[in-house]
This record gives sequence, C-alpha cells and structure tokens, in this order.
Amino acid sequence: MKTYHGSCHCGAVRFTADLDLSKGTMRCNCSYCRKARNWIVPTTPDHVTITAGQEAIASFTGPLGGNYAFCKHCGIRLWTEGDIPDYPRFWNLFVPTLDDASPDELTSGPIEWLDMANDHWDRAPARVDHL
Repeated sequence: MKTYHGSCHCGAVRFTADLDLSKGTMRCNCSYCRKARNWIVPTTPDHVTITAGQEAIASFTGPLGGNYAFCKHCGIRLWTEGDIPDYPRFWNLFVPTLDDASPDELTSGPIEWLDMANDHWDRAPARVDHL
C-alpha cells in the first residue's frame, strides 16, 4: 500500500489515496465507460482523503445506478460508487486522477476488463483493443 496524491484537471479538488496498484485495476465497456475511457482502481472511501475542494465535488447517477463524482469546475471524474444487482457495493477511484503514480506503478498489476455492455461482471469482453 502506498499513499498517492490526486486531483482534478483544474486542481480545485485534491486528495490522497492509499492504494496497492500492483493488485490491479479495472476497465469497463458499458456505454458510459466506453465514451469516458474509464480506468478505475477498486478501493473504499476510508482509503481516500479529500484534502481540498470538497465544495467543488458534484455527482450524477449513471445508467447502471452508480453515483459518479466529478469536479463541477473542470468536469473531471473522480470516483464512482454504488450498488448493482448481483454485485457487491463498490467504490472505484479513477486512475487518471493520480498525479504521482509512475508508468511502472500504473502497469504493475493486471487490468481486469468488465463486459458490462452485455451485463457480465464475471468476464471480459471479446475485444478490448478499441477501448
């Protein structure tokens, strides 16, 4: 576990997160994630501390019921959380918001692909090269 620093694009929201990137990250192919080029690391809110900009965080409920947090100034997505039927409660931090994670750290663990375009949390999509 290592403490990383992260932020939105404009810097209004800043945070620290205690993560082990070597355990892997996740990508999804649902309609929202496909358009947003989603890349997440599963964690819990108690491993993330907002250090600035709590008032700049806004959210919306996505197509699968997840709550997506983003900076209301620059629009950068910060994390998503929620409950999906037949899947445990989740809280996922968007990997591109990590400011001090090196390329080696970002690629140290496996990427798990989720085929949510076809409602399959338990398997990867047939193709991921376009994602």
